Amino acid sequence: MITVLLSLVPVMLLIGLGFALRRYGFPGEPFWPATERVIYFILFPALLIDSLSKADLGPLNVLPVAAAMTAGTLFVAGLVVAAKPFLRLDGAAFTSVFQGAVRFNTYVGIAAAFAMFGAVGTTLSAVVMAVLIPLANVLSVLALLRYGPVSATSRRYIVTQLLKNPLILGCVGGLLLNGLGTTLPPGLDDAVHFLGRAALPLGLLAVGAGLEPDGMAADNRAIVATCIFRLILMPLSFLAFCVLFGVEGVTATVAVLFASLPAASTAYILARQMGGDAPLMANIITLSTIVSAVTMPVMIALAR
Repeated sequence: MITVLLSLVPVMLLIGLGFALRRYGFPGEPFWPATERVIYFILFPALLIDSLSKADLGPLNVLPVAAAMTAGTLFVAGLVVAAKPFLRLDGAAFTSVFQGAVRFNTYVGIAAAFAMFGAVGTTLSAVVMAVLIPLANVLSVLALLRYGPVSATSRRYIVTQLLKNPLILGCVGGLLLNGLGTTLPPGLDDAVHFLGRAALPLGLLAVGAGLEPDGMAADNRAIVATCIFRLILMPLSFLAFCVLFGVEGVTATVAVLFASLPAASTAYILARQMGGDAPLMANIITLSTIVSAVTMPVMIALAR
């Protein structure tokens, strides 16, 4: 447990630094939205392409862990839908709860995996994201289409954004290069590698800068329920299915790590664009990020 905590300290410190920098107005408010766009559209896809294209997937036994993660995600997504009558939320609010439960903060995940396991952690993170990012995005889109006030124009927008999702495209590009047994041309390969290395520290600073504790609701069952689904039931579900499918060791630990991550900061954008409850989504992201500092080490220790 102490080892896990020490490994996560740099991650939490960078998140805290990002929060402090924005709180004190440095380097200025326009910096953060622009930085988030650079991370999301350039740096993180570069990291995924670099990691997946060079990953030795043979020894990783990808199919069992992919099955375990898919089963765990679908199980918790089913629990969220089953809990809808008890939450007594309108459609817009429920879509934000659903997104908060199934979508995870990739920046925190890959940084934590690298801090704990080095290059192996980065490779496993890329594999995990190649499975979970498309799955989580598709499930969120289906929830918005089913429960949200989505117009015909918005439906087209959702599908278009899903097909253009830079993280999904990064996963597809990296896996395609890996399957072909090739890498990017010399020079371009190094440039993509350098861009990918910048994704982790900037991503964590952006996570911290995006926290809005001042707007937290005093008592909101939707936020608490989402944190239970996201930070407790999801990692326990992954752990159970990893045992069921025979996934163990570092692979299982990284899978459970990603299951215990806070809600994705990009979920706020989708909620705002597609008629979800954006203020509720912001509160879910903030509280889940704060609470994950306690729950994530516990879940990783259980996995190990």
